[in-house]
Amino acid sequence: HFLQRGWVAHGFMHTETMKNAVDIADDKGVDEAERYLVDAYGDDLKDMMFLLNYPPELKKRQMLIETAYDDFINERYHSCILLLLTIICMGFNSCTQNRTNRTS
Repeated sequence: HFLQRGWVAHGFMHTETMKNAVDIADDKGVDEAERYLVDAYGDDLKDMMFLLNYPPELKKRQMLIETAYDDFINERYHSCILLLLTIICMGFNSCTQNRTNRTS
């Protein structure tokens, strides 16, 4: 139901949330199920924010991460997606650069 809309299951999503979303999609349609996922994911996302303080590469970008979270909560998805992709790219480049510097 959800892959075509860009949703991907991952380890931090609760299994029960995923099962409920599929049941809702079967019973009431994908639009209703997607609203359920956005609501559920918003709650889970707030709980997971603490994990983003752990890697030094992401801790440096905490302000951007909080801005992306605010954009998500306020349904500015076009903004939060671009911001998150930028943060991921910068974090990956930092990790790769650090790893290269340690092995040189």
